[in-house]
Amino acid sequence: MFGYTLGANIKNLKLTNSSIIGGVLVGGIVGSCGGTTIENCMIDSTTTIKGVRKNQYGTYVGGIVGNDEASKIIDRKVSIIKCINKGTVYGVDQYVGGIIGVLTANIEECINVGNVSGGAADVGGIAGYIFGTGNIKNSYSIGDVSGSVTGTLFGTFLRYL
Repeated sequence: MFGYTLGANIKNLKLTNSSIIGGVLVGGIVGSCGGTTIENCMIDSTTTIKGVRKNQYGTYVGGIVGNDEASKIIDRKVSIIKCINKGTVYGVDQYVGGIIGVLTANIEECINVGNVSGGAADVGGIAGYIFGTGNIKNSYSIGDVSGSVTGTLFGTFLRYL
């Protein structure tokens, strides 16, 4: 729906019977965002989200958001609240998640029931990769997850102290 948002509030959107195909930074609601709150949005089971190219780092594909830039904008955190992904999420490389590809933000009360697959590592039911200050609270995934390094909630978690 949106390629990039900064300082946005997105609420109560539903995506149905759609096919979203992009290179990198692909999401059902937003490809990449900073300082954005996404709340009460849903991707239904008739929707497919695909990242078909990669840059030097990965694909960054998510059912709701491909990548958040909260780590680059310290005072402008990203929040994804009460969102549901039922669609199929696929990335040709790494950083693929049912809710978000790469997470440095906050996810609360989100659900993924869609299948998630990636062509490499860092594939997860909620987030493909959690970096730094990323948090997942009261969320779950029951969709199938496939790739070389996978997890029901997240593929890889990296936190610097």
